[in-house]
Amino acid sequence: MKRVLILVVSVESIPVYEKLYHKQRETWDSIEVPNVQTVFYFGGDKASTHKVLYTGHEEDYKTMGLKCLSAFQYALINLNFDYIFRANSSQYIDKKRLVNYVQDLQTNNLALGLCTDSGKGYDYMWGGGGYIFSKDVIEKIVDQKNKWDHSLMEDVAISKLCIDIGIPLTSKGVSCSVDWNENGYEFICYREGKGGGCTVHDLSEMKTHPELINQFCVRVKCDRNRDIDLILMDDLFKNLK
Repeated sequence: MKRVLILVVSVESIPVYEKLYHKQRETWDSIEVPNVQTVFYFGGDKASTHKVLYTGHEEDYKTMGLKCLSAFQYALINLNFDYIFRANSSQYIDKKRLVNYVQDLQTNNLALGLCTDSGKGYDYMWGGGGYIFSKDVIEKIVDQKNKWDHSLMEDVAISKLCIDIGIPLTSKGVSCSVDWNENGYEFICYREGKGGGCTVHDLSEMKTHPELINQFCVRVKCDRNRDIDLILMDDLFKNLK
């Protein structure tokens, strides 16, 4: 059985992201699943635990790449995994679906995400959808970390580094975004690199709806009111646990 490590980039200094961190711990990450481990990584220099890693970097958009590299290095030295799924605070992860998904993936040279045009002459894996790396790619990224362009946003920078060191980007995955309004739960679905969508009135339909049945990552970032993110995390947990 292949093992997957979920690394969640997290922030304590911004209230909405601190709340989301605790909500992730209370909901989807409270479910123990064999061959899946989760580590939430932050800046700062507090004492780390088996679940929380403090990387020692300042909390800032410009340091996200440094935090990511520190988390990768920590994982290579201390943890056992075949893949890393790099997630963020605005995502609900169904760990059972995720570990089932990775079983059919190639074990080498894999950088998989939802690819789109960077506007810089190359595609990049959109961080909002998360991305999956095989262990050998993590090793190559850490080995070539001096080529990471920290002037770029993290998702663009890590994609460019992969391209520069000869790792092809695979635009494939099972993830979606959800919003909640008077019509119900509205999903934008990204399957095999293509968009789609549907609306359901009960999240239990995620277990049977053809567009949602295999979704392992649900983005719950509602910019109009970030408190809705917390409600959606709870709703997803009640219906998917």
